[in-house]
Amino acid sequence: MKILYAGHFTSGNSGRSMKDALARIDGVDIDEFDLDNHLPRGRSFKTRLAYKLLRPWQMAELRRLLIQQAKYVQPDAIITTKGSSIDAETIRTLQRDVAPVFNRWPDPSPHAFGPILKDAVGAYDAVFSTKRHHPSIWQSEYGYRNRCYHVPHGYCSDLHAYDTAPDETQMDYDVVAIASGRPQYYELIKDFHAALGGRKIRVALGGSRWEDYPGGLPDGFENIGERFGRAYTDCLRRGRIVLAPVMTGVMVNGQMKRGDEVTARTYQCAAARVFFIHTRTKEAQELYDEHSEVPMYSDGKELADKVLHFLDRPDERRSFALAAHRRGVPAFSHDARAAEIHKLMRSIIAGEA
Repeated sequence: MKILYAGHFTSGNSGRSMKDALARIDGVDIDEFDLDNHLPRGRSFKTRLAYKLLRPWQMAELRRLLIQQAKYVQPDAIITTKGSSIDAETIRTLQRDVAPVFNRWPDPSPHAFGPILKDAVGAYDAVFSTKRHHPSIWQSEYGYRNRCYHVPHGYCSDLHAYDTAPDETQMDYDVVAIASGRPQYYELIKDFHAALGGRKIRVALGGSRWEDYPGGLPDGFENIGERFGRAYTDCLRRGRIVLAPVMTGVMVNGQMKRGDEVTARTYQCAAARVFFIHTRTKEAQELYDEHSEVPMYSDGKELADKVLHFLDRPDERRSFALAAHRRGVPAFSHDARAAEIHKLMRSIIAGEA
């Protein structure tokens, strides 16, 4: 089976990991179209402004070149992850002239990113969503008529999986959390800090937008910036405790909609063999035993209580981390997820799904 994968392939990106996992399947031949080559992104205000002005021409060129490459390669299937830069017209052209087009959807709502992506998601032959509730509401809530299948997030074997426990002599943070700063997380950190009751601990907060934390981060809480690829996992292993928060709600057109129950972190932390505390959700509780594998919290107060409990109990942390690792490796790997996606694509193309 020949597959053209259109995605962002920087280290640590789930599109790259899924592409590599598909390539390891016997009988699969992968050709790639790297979206990053056509859509450079800036960090400073000046470069972001410049790219914003150029974006319409960049998008038009990207779509033209994607169609051109697909016609040359003549794959049996085309797939992308999220597909923010691919519009419905491009998808229909590819379907008509080349092959079925599929989407690996990673986010809570396909309506949260503007009208172009909203319409595009409904044009794919099928969508493989990481959210298990999506298939049941795909038509009723989102209004789509194409097919949606649940294939969960996972971890990358090359980046996230470790066979050995972290070196505790290298743990220079009490708590590490790598997740983009958002209002719901700001509120969690505020409540968590207050519930520590004056206990001084060292906390590393990674990801974007922590510089926007209202009033500046509390004493002992450090903004360490974004971490990608192996640097992300290595940073997790520098914490005695890793925090795995979940955005349980997402704002769509001014209305709060259902968010995540689990994220990629849910699987990556287990693979990295770190001790982590997870937002308590039904899906997380079904994945892990919170009394022996992954402790969970419902609010900042419960999080603080569990952090203070486990900080002084390294043997318990090691036991939990090993149990979660055994639960997730290799069951939650991207190789396992890729095998499921490959099977679904073959069935859909053959008219059996």
